[in-house]
This record gives sequence, structure tokens and C-alpha cells, in this order.
Amino acid sequence: MMPTGSAMGENKRTPWSMGMSNLPAVEARAKPALSAPCWGSAGFTLLELLLATFISALVIGILSVTLSVTLRVWEKNRGNEPGDKEVVRLLEVMTLQLATFNPVPMILGDDKQQQWVFFGNRHVLSFASTYSIKSISRGAPVICRYVFVPGSGRLYYAEIPMDPYHGDPLKQFLKSGPSEKDSWPRYYSMEMQLDDLRFGYRGQDFKDYADVWEETKSLPLRILVHLTVRQDKAKVEYARVIDPRFMQFQ
Repeated sequence: MMPTGSAMGENKRTPWSMGMSNLPAVEARAKPALSAPCWGSAGFTLLELLLATFISALVIGILSVTLSVTLRVWEKNRGNEPGDKEVVRLLEVMTLQLATFNPVPMILGDDKQQQWVFFGNRHVLSFASTYSIKSISRGAPVICRYVFVPGSGRLYYAEIPMDPYHGDPLKQFLKSGPSEKDSWPRYYSMEMQLDDLRFGYRGQDFKDYADVWEETKSLPLRILVHLTVRQDKAKVEYARVIDPRFMQFQ
């Protein structure tokens, strides 16, 4: 009796089926579930950020108030010493006059060459400016002249209207000095008493400040104004460097 097809299929084994039967059974294992992150040990909470922001704003507010009070006290105490206000006012006026230098050339020398009106040495400074202290020119440019007399410790100032077409009065003015005999030009004495005043001039190729400026077609890059004032048996020095690059012309 021949076996049926189903019986033959059940009894028939292939090499692959035989090999698989010898393998150990593999147990199905479930993958472990991912654990939730621990938020308590990483970053900041919203409450912590708000608290840090509040503390930072409080510290900044305290520092700003302290700085404001300090500046007010400094502004209040500045200029209380004798002579401080006069020195500060003098330096501010010099800065303003040099900043408004008038570049209109004039003929002053025998060579008939036009040149700017700017002359200076250690104790004398003369230049053209559109800012008048005495307002004698009613808005027109003036020639300013500062003269310091070391023997008396006095600083004198004079100015005349600038006339580009008549150079003789300017030549006479540039040679003048404070004197009670001469009624022209009139020199005004500063109220403060100075121990020393000197001007320094620094050009493009200068390594240091020079005591004399002799260039007729150029201006110094920097002008040093150095004052020494006696206050309560002590000498107090003031210095200001004026940069002519801020002048109102090119």
C-alpha cells in the first residue's frame, strides 16, 4: 500500500529543516521601555530664571543709583578750589577760539606771500578766530593774542577785528605787548595769578612739543596749554591738549 501525499509530505525532511531543528529555541524578549528624563538635574526651572533676572535687575539698579550720586557729588565739588573756575573757563575759551580758527590768508611778510594768521612761542599765542571774547567785531573774525608775563605771573589778552586788506595794523598788533602807556591795543588782565603758563606745538614730523611754531602755511596737529596755579601754598598744574583736527575747515 502506497502512502498518501500528505503522509509523504509529513515524513519528508529537507536538509534545511533538519538543520533548523537542531538550533536552540530563541526566546522572544521585549525591549525595555525608555525611562523618562530626569528634569530635576538638568537646566533651570522657570522660577529660577525669574529669580535670577530679578536679582540682576536689582543689582544693576543699585549700581546705577550709586554712580549717579557719585557723579553729582563730583560735579558739585568740582571748581570749589580758588582759581579752578577761572582756569577751566580760560581753557574752554581757548579751545573754542582755536576750534573756530579763521583760515582766511593775509599778506604779512615782505615776500608778499599769503599766509594764515597763526604765530606762537612759549608764552605768546596769536591766531585768527571767528569767536570774540569782547564782541568788539560784532560777529566778524578777530585776531586773538594771549601774552603771559612770567615776572608778574599775569596773563593778558587782546583782540582786534581782522582786516584781510590792511596788514599794517595787524603787524603792529603782533609786535605789541601789555603796557599802561599805550592805549592801543588794549590788553585785559586775567584775574587769576599764575605761577607759569606755556604753550607747546606739535607738528606732523615732531617727536615732541616745540616751544615755537614758525610754519606759515600749516597748523600744528596739537597745541599743549600748560598752567601752574598756586592754591593754599601748593602748586596745582593744569594741562589741555587741543587737537586742531576738529577745526571747522578742511
